[in-house]
Amino acid sequence: MMPVLQFLGLSLPVTPLFALLAFYLGGEVSGRALSYLNRDHPERERWLSALSTAIFLALLLALVVARLAYAARFASLYLERPSMLLSPRIQTLAMGPGVVGGALALLAYLRYRRVPLARAADALAFGLVAGGIVLYSGLFLSGDLYGTVTFVPWAVEVWGLPRHPVGLYMALALLCIGLALLRTARRGYLPGEIFWRFLMFYGLSLLILGAYHANSPTWGPGIRLVQAGGLLASLVGMFVLSYYAAAWQRTMGSRASLREAEMEYEFVSRQRAP
Repeated sequence: MMPVLQFLGLSLPVTPLFALLAFYLGGEVSGRALSYLNRDHPERERWLSALSTAIFLALLLALVVARLAYAARFASLYLERPSMLLSPRIQTLAMGPGVVGGALALLAYLRYRRVPLARAADALAFGLVAGGIVLYSGLFLSGDLYGTVTFVPWAVEVWGLPRHPVGLYMALALLCIGLALLRTARRGYLPGEIFWRFLMFYGLSLLILGAYHANSPTWGPGIRLVQAGGLLASLVGMFVLSYYAAAWQRTMGSRASLREAEMEYEFVSRQRAP
């Protein structure tokens, strides 16, 4: 494992470094995806500008909320040493509240700038895939995300024991999800459909691969919380996609009816022709 990267005489913590790279790459890919998916829309440039600002504001608020939420759990310690609020350690961030705060800030700003949320969510899905691949790779290198003990040939040694390289598992799963989303974008989709497909696929990945997350808390009869979250995400994604499937059927039915009417009109016209 490589928790610290030596560069030009500096010791750089791997996880925060890869988190910054993930944010940059995710934002860049999201912008390019929004531009590509809406390449013929006249509002494309305005949407792109609003999305870039929204991502930056969401990151700032997510960091603030995550740090304050963590500090609230150890209030006495942070009251004695308030300078710890500026610590760069990613372990002192409460990820759950931070993600919620950042997501709310993102939605609020996009609503304020009147950007269609469904179209923005489709673009963000590609950014989440790209950023997630980088982030999980960093967590694997640093050892902050380690798997259960195993003796498979591709096991890696972490904390003196051979373990599943669960960070690489998740990065590979996200790569496959990204390819599936690209296929959806090329074959045709309804606004928002790409995002809900991402949520479903990512939830299924957490549900399956979460069994190997050794540092995930367990709940009830040995179920890891990451698996419970994955199950919830996949079910929500499937539920919403069922409405998209019904919308696709209505759309295809309307097209079929229109084509049948056109063929009937052409047939009648030929019959009446002298």
